Amino acid sequence: MRSIAQHLPDDLRACLDPDAPGIRLLASSWYPARLAHLILDALSEGLTEQQIQTMSRDATRDIVKRGTSSIYGFVLRRLITPEMYALSVARLWRQWHDTGDREVRVTSATTAQSKVLRWGGHHPVLCTITIETMCAVFEAMGCKSVTWQRTACVARGAKECATLLEWK
Repeated sequence: MRSIAQHLPDDLRACLDPDAPGIRLLASSWYPARLAHLILDALSEGLTEQQIQTMSRDATRDIVKRGTSSIYGFVLRRLITPEMYALSVARLWRQWHDTGDREVRVTSATTAQSKVLRWGGHHPVLCTITIETMCAVFEAMGCKSVTWQRTACVARGAKECATLLEWK
């Protein structure tokens, strides 16, 4: 982290705690998307798309697992359904992002379509992290063999980011 922080512009370096053992953003309010982009660029430098997907998958599974190891895990496994997730995803999105609109539509008993529109803070790695986080949450809900296919992405010239999610 110290290496990444040393290469940041002064205005962004002030948002980080470079002495922390991991990436630690200083608690305040929103931080600039430009900061997230620079950190993601540094973390993914030299990685293939498959390696970025694996890194994102491993990280999100670990975060969701740690976040659901208490009563939240019980609630997620026993009470929350893909339909309930779809109904609340826009509100959850706004808790983490100050741009963009997120929607998820469950299209069958084993599929859902996710879209992110008007996302000014889009970054290709963050887009993959968003998808993998959704998969990790669906797995925590008890969905099995969760897979995804990116059907559109702003980084590839599309107007929006779209993903097809499937599970058993």
